[in-house]
Amino acid sequence: MAVDFKNVQIDNIRSRGIAVDQKSKAKPKVLKNDGLEYVPEMYKAAARGQEEQFAAMMIDQMNKTIDRSKPDDSATDYYRQLLKGEQAKMMTETNKGQGLQKVILDQIYPHDQRNKFTFNRLKELQAAQRVYKKPAIEAAKSVESNSPVSINRGSQPTIAVPQEKTHE
Repeated sequence: MAVDFKNVQIDNIRSRGIAVDQKSKAKPKVLKNDGLEYVPEMYKAAARGQEEQFAAMMIDQMNKTIDRSKPDDSATDYYRQLLKGEQAKMMTETNKGQGLQKVILDQIYPHDQRNKFTFNRLKELQAAQRVYKKPAIEAAKSVESNSPVSINRGSQPTIAVPQEKTHE
């Protein structure tokens, strides 16, 4: 059985930030935010850091093409390293970088997770994790090694209730 797809119309497809309307034959328009407001800051910082490393490597390779007849002393070398780091940081922060951040974010934080519900749920889990971790750590610091408090990695602290000894 053959299926004819010529007459199928698909409206308002959203895939990877591109909205397409098949009826109007208009060019696809890229959505303004692409869901970036729902990406946690730790993922954005990781993508920014990777782009900054790439920019620093690119600047380093560009500097290697310059012919220097005499080798640099340690002070000049230190200054050049600082300059390279600042140039890479500036390239990353101005004009939304070179676009590498977006590619990295697409890989480490997919578009299907970029919604208000997932973002709020992640914030709630992180807040709960901070609330439960702090008392557990403080409890572990304040008790001696033979205490009834046991802390398992990734769980809440539990307190063992001592059993009464029965005399037989």
